[in-house]
Amino acid sequence: MRALLLALLLLTPTRAWSLSQPGSGLTLDLVGDVGFASTPAAPALGGSATVALWRGRYDDSYAVGRFSSVGLRTELHALQHDTGLTFLVEGRRGMDLLIIKPWFTFAVGAEALGDRWNPALRVGGGAKLRLARFVGPVVRLDGGPVFLDGRVGARVNLGLGVDWSHPFTRPKR
Repeated sequence: MRALLLALLLLTPTRAWSLSQPGSGLTLDLVGDVGFASTPAAPALGGSATVALWRGRYDDSYAVGRFSSVGLRTELHALQHDTGLTFLVEGRRGMDLLIIKPWFTFAVGAEALGDRWNPALRVGGGAKLRLARFVGPVVRLDGGPVFLDGRVGARVNLGLGVDWSHPFTRPKR
């Protein structure tokens, strides 16, 4: 068993042996979503737009690599009693795995409900199905606390949209 583990360790390529190279680029997400907020208890219908810069190690030939990104996300939701506009700074950590790109996200910002501004926090994840080189459908699930008039509730959003990601430069071959 030890010999097998040693063989796997020695035969597994390290970062220096792999074909991945540093890269960076721009991502744009447009997502329509449905959700539910518990404060006030109401369904929500809306959408969001995210513009982010990503950076990571990427193998262009096989579409494999890890990335981190930071960007700005704007959400507009029609609630039962009000309309909410949210501005968030979003961080993502994910990986391209051939045709699927899963990620985890954390976002913090401010939400305007009527004439009130409240803190906003979102935690969640998503995945993109790469149907073309740079564009594909995306599904996202996120949620977080809702702060309204001294009360704390919860919000959950499920979204479906499109993601466009493009590198700034092509990798060297």
